[in-house]
Amino acid sequence: MINLLPPQDKNEFKKEIIFKKISIILFFHFICLLILIFVLSLISAFFTQQTEIVKEQAVQQEQQAQSAQFQMYKADAAGFNDTLNKLEVFWRGQVLTSDFLEKFLPLISSNVHLKSLSFKMSSKKITLATPAVLQKAAGEDSAQTAESEPAAQIIFGAVRVEGVIDSREGLYEFKKSLEGQKEFQEIVFAPASWAHAAFPDFSLNFSFLPAKK
Repeated sequence: MINLLPPQDKNEFKKEIIFKKISIILFFHFICLLILIFVLSLISAFFTQQTEIVKEQAVQQEQQAQSAQFQMYKADAAGFNDTLNKLEVFWRGQVLTSDFLEKFLPLISSNVHLKSLSFKMSSKKITLATPAVLQKAAGEDSAQTAESEPAAQIIFGAVRVEGVIDSREGLYEFKKSLEGQKEFQEIVFAPASWAHAAFPDFSLNFSFLPAKK
């Protein structure tokens, strides 16, 4: 095909073709740039989200560690308090047992043979008759006053004794000697203890309330 265009038109036509090619190339580059920006935005958003997740997990782990440490400290404190309570009970029991033996052993005469002796700590509430309470109760019914006064918690020793003695009269004297000690309260002999006149087996229960020092 013979091109009959004048030289000037030919140049213009070539320039137009070149411009179109360049425009198409630039357009494709622009599209690629937009796609690249979009991909980079997605990647940035993904890493930002992952960073936030990691931060949240780190905060949660730190909180859990602090909570676990607090629970550990709490458990240690509870164990320490429990140990102190056990030491206090043990010390109180040792003092109470020592006071009891000091009062009880001198009452065991040669005609008394013990089979068993049980001593354990216990507690109960009683109404303490203080001087102020007694003055307040003057002229009033004692039972009514006792009901109106608050009860106090006291620690005492619950004692059980079993043994054999040479005679019923000796058992009676042993009972009187126990009742002569103000620290021994609520003395109760088993009825069978009085059944035999000679060498009766006896058993009794009583409470030991140590005198205040």
